[in-house]
Amino acid sequence: MKVYLTLVRTFLLGNGSEDPRSKKQKIFYGILGIVSLVLILLPCMVAVGIMSYGFAIGLYHRSAGLVFELQFMTLFLVVFSFGVIMNVFYFSDDLPMLLPLPISPGKLIMAKFTVVYIAETAMEIVMLIAALTGHILGLTSGLAPEGAEATGILDLIWISLMGGIGSLVLPLGPMVYCGIVCLILMSFTAFIRKRETVTVLAAVLTVVAIGLVLFVISLLGTEDFEHIVAALDSNSVAFLRVMNVIFPGNYLFGKLMDGPSVLAPILFLGYHGGILLIFFSLAQILYLRGVNGVMSGSTYTKKRKEVLILNAAPAWLSYVKKEWRILYRTPSFFQNTLAINLFWPALLYVAYVVQKGSGAMEGYIRLYQNGNEFMQWVAVVIVIGCSALVTASNSIAGSSISREGKNYYIMKYLPMELSTQLHIKAVFSVVVSSGFTLVYLLAVCVILQVPILQTCLYSVISVLTVIMICYFGVWLDTLNPKLNWDDEAGALRANINIFFNMAFAMIFTAAVLGLFALEFFFTYLPLWVVMGHLFFLLLLADLYLIRLVDTTGRDHLLAL
Repeated sequence: MKVYLTLVRTFLLGNGSEDPRSKKQKIFYGILGIVSLVLILLPCMVAVGIMSYGFAIGLYHRSAGLVFELQFMTLFLVVFSFGVIMNVFYFSDDLPMLLPLPISPGKLIMAKFTVVYIAETAMEIVMLIAALTGHILGLTSGLAPEGAEATGILDLIWISLMGGIGSLVLPLGPMVYCGIVCLILMSFTAFIRKRETVTVLAAVLTVVAIGLVLFVISLLGTEDFEHIVAALDSNSVAFLRVMNVIFPGNYLFGKLMDGPSVLAPILFLGYHGGILLIFFSLAQILYLRGVNGVMSGSTYTKKRKEVLILNAAPAWLSYVKKEWRILYRTPSFFQNTLAINLFWPALLYVAYVVQKGSGAMEGYIRLYQNGNEFMQWVAVVIVIGCSALVTASNSIAGSSISREGKNYYIMKYLPMELSTQLHIKAVFSVVVSSGFTLVYLLAVCVILQVPILQTCLYSVISVLTVIMICYFGVWLDTLNPKLNWDDEAGALRANINIFFNMAFAMIFTAAVLGLFALEFFFTYLPLWVVMGHLFFLLLLADLYLIRLVDTTGRDHLLAL
């Protein structure tokens, strides 16, 4: 146990974020932290809590809705954990130093797994607590459906206590499954010997998860709410039944939430303890076999037969290719910077299905197509907000320096100005982010039959917004980059710059919304004049941030 705890502590210290270097930076990061909490984390928690509250007051079997939410959370936890676990177990830079040490493979894997578990499940545990809070508020609201069993004070104490314990344990199941699959794949097949293969698997998992969510939502969207409630009450939702078999931990958690029971906590904790024991035993037997196969293969001993001839292309183009290859070929980077952009159309579709019965979106579309200026103003705000959030959430700009890791010093010795390198990183982020946002924007404009001129204006505003978020993200990452990591997931895991770049996107969207609203509603200027002012405001902000990266961003890197 002592060896295990020492390894965990070492890995956590090795992957932690660096503290801000000056008092001004600490104040700056403190302000961004408060904004992030208020504008990002709390709204997400409230949304999850409201959903749980609605299920709790509408279902006869009141934990069924909570389990339904948990199954969706589990699905996405598997998608985002698989590549990270594979990368940390088999492709981290610390393996050549760790394997010769007298440490059993089981303890090594359990220590690595613990660190991944802490990093990957932090947000899910917060959302689980929010869901549990909404569930408890629903139980105590007095709005239970007719015939539902009343919830007493002892029930609430039990649900609160067991729910808190269960929220910490629940993510264990899907992540252990991912670990077991990794051990078996690496030990009994030669399928994965390169990181690129893990990237392909991660991409396939992402597409399958998105497709499955869209399929389930589309099925639910064809029925009225009462039918959905009845289906959940009778356990006739096929998706839920299948997921309960694959991930019984969520089903057992639901039983735990039904009220005081002797058997429920024994089954819940026994199940998770059992799969953890199986995982440890398999790691003890199989890990060295798999990792030896990787280290003797192409990943560690064979260099790629790619020769970059510097004179064959401009230096900036070679730098761009390097940035692209790092994102594409690294599973953790690919999933969190490229694949994550695919979730936004799915989220838009879910929003459309959820409101379909109310007809709110159809009414908005009709007013927009009829030339209503207010609805066109709303469209501009949506374009700015979505462009900012899509760009900030993919973390390409916010991790641009952190991705260099311990080799960041090479940037200082390349035959290229540091400011030029920063601009290349920012422009690369702009190109990738704009590519996704413009595709989505153009698709929506085609569906809504938006005139070509307005489509072009929306596209310009979107690109200017993306430029602002990308340059701010790059500048922010020069302040306090996370350079101390042994596996690529560590560059993104607990990187506060990524989170704070999202906070800036929220602040920027709120500020633009406020200024834009004041001018539009109180000056009575035509919308095209207000849009012209917005265009110049965005342009000036972009020029300022470009200058900021060129000067203080470069100085920050020199001071590292």
